[in-house]
Amino acid sequence: MGILYPETLDLARVEDRTERHVIDILRRRLNDDWFIIPNFRFRSEMVDREIDIILVHPRYGVAILEVKGGQVSIQRGQWTSKGNRAAPDEQALKNSFALREFLSDTIPEKSFKVAWGVALPKITEVRGELPAVMKRGQLLLSPDFDDVERSVEALFDSLHTRYHFDNRQLERILNKLCPDAEFVYDPHAESRRIREQLTAICEAQVQALMSLDVHHRVLVTGRAGTGKTYLATRWAQSGLVASEDERAKSVLFTCYNDPLGLALQEFFPAPEEQDEFDDEDTSRIVVGPFFRTMLQLKGLPALPFENTEDSDFWDVKAPSFLIKNWHLIEDRFDRIIVDEAQDFSPAWIGLLESLLDPAGDNKLFLLSDPRQRLIDRGFVEPSIEAGWVHAELTANVRNSKEIARLARRFLDGATAPSTLPTSTQVSGQVVESNQELAEAVKLRLGTALRDGIRPSEILVVASDSRTRDLLRTELALGRAERRWDGLIPCETAHRAKGLEASLTIAAVGEGGIDRGELYVAITRAISELHIVGPRGTLQLLGLA
Repeated sequence: MGILYPETLDLARVEDRTERHVIDILRRRLNDDWFIIPNFRFRSEMVDREIDIILVHPRYGVAILEVKGGQVSIQRGQWTSKGNRAAPDEQALKNSFALREFLSDTIPEKSFKVAWGVALPKITEVRGELPAVMKRGQLLLSPDFDDVERSVEALFDSLHTRYHFDNRQLERILNKLCPDAEFVYDPHAESRRIREQLTAICEAQVQALMSLDVHHRVLVTGRAGTGKTYLATRWAQSGLVASEDERAKSVLFTCYNDPLGLALQEFFPAPEEQDEFDDEDTSRIVVGPFFRTMLQLKGLPALPFENTEDSDFWDVKAPSFLIKNWHLIEDRFDRIIVDEAQDFSPAWIGLLESLLDPAGDNKLFLLSDPRQRLIDRGFVEPSIEAGWVHAELTANVRNSKEIARLARRFLDGATAPSTLPTSTQVSGQVVESNQELAEAVKLRLGTALRDGIRPSEILVVASDSRTRDLLRTELALGRAERRWDGLIPCETAHRAKGLEASLTIAAVGEGGIDRGELYVAITRAISELHIVGPRGTLQLLGLA
């Protein structure tokens, strides 16, 4: 894997999507002798210059790439794009001379030259002749990225610019290009790169469905990791935007389980940070887990009984209180978004729909995964005949490659695209008792913490509440909604739905685990997955 330099650079800061795509391919497909420096800005001959990508290699030298993402052609020797003159070859050539001059105090030898080329990742072939100033080896077209290392080597060879650096010269060049930069060990670098790549893949998949929010009733289905929550969050954000001639908007964004609902609140301003809804010019959003959020809506009387937070409160008292007093709720919303809708009963969906403002946008969006229906409350997908638009997210864009393929092969998970980044580690460990289980989880967590992984980036998913309570007690683990308190969260699959973590440990007790719950557990992992449990569970996943 090529080295993005400096290593702490956030690839998401590269604004141009095509450049980001090319950099990502170079990083993943070049070997670790290559240094990749994006968006290098410098001043030469009183001119401010920017180079899209600089490549540095100890045995090849230095090359620059000018990236063009649009449709281009060459007419009478001149580059054009959409009828306008474009000169990527001239720009790259001038930048190569300027960069050579910039580095002259570091590498003064006249034999040192900077190679240059043009990357056209959306162009598949060239028909006709290139300008005399350019050779075919200086073009990187879409097929050239299949073996990008060979293509980059051909770029150097076409200009005869290979130059061998010793270690000291290489260090001086890198320090010149990125002054005051150091090779600092970062335990989060690998997981962060994986997250960045997955976010880009997720964005591409979700973008195709964003425009569905023009409809009034939309159902989106998708298996774990396909980007449903990401799409729901985007719809919530876009629902707040009002044009100049519209009134302020109101959005309700909810799900059933507490950990996911509370995690969603992190994407939006807290209620106290939002202006008062009475201000007609202010849009507002209400986000959170279903029952807790409904009990806070305007118009409801105070609870006539104590909030004990036990099962009786949530299963009996709170639902009865809401049904009895639902007609008193004064809040109305332009857009209501329900994530993990398979957890809801049809009655609750109907009550939510009654909170839509008849004079507003009147939009209801449901996102669900039937495979994650761990408790059946009778949810039925609304029909197309009833006016609902249906869509599906098909590809896994949360889990890295080996984790996604594990879920796909053994638990009928979503399709695992070949573009997914490689997982850091996937492993299984057989234990014979719950005590062995606790000890194995303890050792794995200790290793992770010593490696510098933050507790907030770790999630333990237990097979059942008994195993969860054992692990919480013996290993001082916490609850998912309090993961920022410094405790590693430990939850059952029921409460872990919708969550994700760089490192996930699926801890299966002596009684085994249901396939549906195992499916939820392993699809929480982004880059690293460890499964600890009975031999039967490991055999099911081919990890015994």
